[in-house]
Amino acid sequence: MVGSIRPILWLLLGAVAFVLLIACVNVSNLLLARSTTRTREFAIRTALGASRLRLLRQSLTASTLLALVGGALGLMGRGLG
Repeated sequence: MVGSIRPILWLLLGAVAFVLLIACVNVSNLLLARSTTRTREFAIRTALGASRLRLLRQSLTASTLLALVGGALGLMGRGLG
């Protein structure tokens, strides 16, 4: 059905996948930098008696909330465009 433009479509798919990979790496880098700046907070919470599980749960909750808000904003932006 696509005929002679099949190689161009594969190239376009590869470019889109590469841009998506760069975006994912960027987001993971931002989350890593954010968690690195929160080491003092984690140290204080540990000193006050928080377990590792509780700290992990807090970190995962914050990351999930950020991901959901970002996804919702992305979907809203897609609907507006």
